[in-house]
Amino acid sequence: MANQAFLIKTSKEKSEELFEANNTIPLFWLTLLDADIIKKFGQKIIDHYNNYYNNDNNSEDDEREAEGVNIKIPKQTFLKNANEGKRFIEENYKDKISLFNDFVKYLNDKFDETDILELNITEIGNFNGIENLVNDIKNITANIKRNVNKIRPFEPDSTIFSFVGYDDFFANDFRNYSKDYLEYCLNEEKERELRNKKLAKQQSKEKRKEKFKNIFMCVGGIACIAISILTIISGSYFLGIVVLLFGGIALLFGVLNLKG
Repeated sequence: MANQAFLIKTSKEKSEELFEANNTIPLFWLTLLDADIIKKFGQKIIDHYNNYYNNDNNSEDDEREAEGVNIKIPKQTFLKNANEGKRFIEENYKDKISLFNDFVKYLNDKFDETDILELNITEIGNFNGIENLVNDIKNITANIKRNVNKIRPFEPDSTIFSFVGYDDFFANDFRNYSKDYLEYCLNEEKERELRNKKLAKQQSKEKRKEKFKNIFMCVGGIACIAISILTIISGSYFLGIVVLLFGGIALLFGVLNLKG
């Protein structure tokens, strides 16, 4: 089961999940952070994780609290951090700079001045421990600020979702802002359809093969029953009964499998 992270827009009226990530925190999300933010929220996330995930008697109130332990960033702060992170993306992931610009533009257009960006990342701590996760975020953010590319998980050929996350679980909004993202998603969907067609073809082939085997068992069972009757008539009772049992079992399994 995947451990999920979410990038959320929260206003006075409601919260809206804009992106989802599975088993990792996308690089572009990390460019929105800085040392002060990590210092403010890091220990809170660690404390919550240790109190909640190590407690077998959580109540519904605890679950609601779990949803509220997020990193929260005002619009001007995350845009400032993203602008500083742009140089890092330009120098280390040149082919992703257009995508990054689209990502920042999307957030700028999507958020009002009073909206808050929230990162729900607690579940990702299930891999190597929450303390290690917070330290990794701290180190990656520092590397981004210093423009030092020591971020091994993010290779240039990593999937586009490792950089920006998924939008198709929600409103599919971001693909309207980014041609790169839309093209990648369409290619992914096309490849997924081809894989599904290939799988369906293979399953159909296996199903026909299994049906043929069961028909063969039925025919063989009937033949064995006929032979057993002739064998019994000829006086070979023991052999005839053995063949009859074998034929009956084969016929029974064949019929049951065909019906199933």
